[in-house]
Amino acid sequence: MNPFRRCLCAALGALTLFAVGCASAAEPSPPTIPTLPPRQTSATISLMSWNVLNPSWDGGPVENRVSGLLATINKEKPDLIGFQEASQPWHDQFASLPDCYVAVNARTAKDKAAMTTFFYNNEVLTLKENGIIDLDANSDIRIVSWAVFAVNGADVQFLITNTHPDSRQTQCYEHTLQYLEIVRTLQSEKNLPLLCVGDFNATELSDSYNLHIRDGFGDAKYADGVELLNDADSYLKGDYGGLVTQGLGSRDHIFYKGAVKPITFTTLVSNDTLLVSDHLPILGTLLIGE
Repeated sequence: MNPFRRCLCAALGALTLFAVGCASAAEPSPPTIPTLPPRQTSATISLMSWNVLNPSWDGGPVENRVSGLLATINKEKPDLIGFQEASQPWHDQFASLPDCYVAVNARTAKDKAAMTTFFYNNEVLTLKENGIIDLDANSDIRIVSWAVFAVNGADVQFLITNTHPDSRQTQCYEHTLQYLEIVRTLQSEKNLPLLCVGDFNATELSDSYNLHIRDGFGDAKYADGVELLNDADSYLKGDYGGLVTQGLGSRDHIFYKGAVKPITFTTLVSNDTLLVSDHLPILGTLLIGE
């Protein structure tokens, strides 16, 4: 072969290899996509319900009783609290709750202090929706307070209501019928696991209580597998300053429907809780979601 052609071929070969090498080097590496852990589809929350006794009706000034409430909440640290009979003097004292607790439905449409209201721990829960529906027109106590919460860090939401029917038997039954119709509508709209707390003024043998059972509710205190930590009645015999009883029936309940599994239930009896109200607080832990 002509020496010139031999040199030219060698040069062209080297140039081709260089070009191929450059093309290979220029190809981008596929991006590394981090694998995210799956979000939780269930979560456990702690839920308290407590009728704190409107001072206009009994029990003396709130200022003399609030220390027991604050001590109990600081000790138990519930994620969500449903209060009943929380009149304006109580709302004034709720400012002393830990900073993480946020009020929901604290004022009625007529700008009165809502006695049936919620506080939630914003380190655990995020409020998505909320509202108040009257049982009695323009009432500050006979209402259904409701909210939708998301559990922080989990793919879990739930609907909760809080209510306080009249204590008179006939009126309680009528209020309960109204309340259950409201709850059915809310549950149909939200399609979420459902929790219901309150002073229902209905012991386990009452017709009003059994309306819930016939409507398909479970009672966390009596759920299969629940750990019952303290089986005391939630109402003091003899009203404020009265006796703690067992087996006479409770007026305060945690009802549930849907993807909810009660884990523990207790009625909190202590020197602190006995000084607050004619009702004892109830506290449950519940697994929500699938």
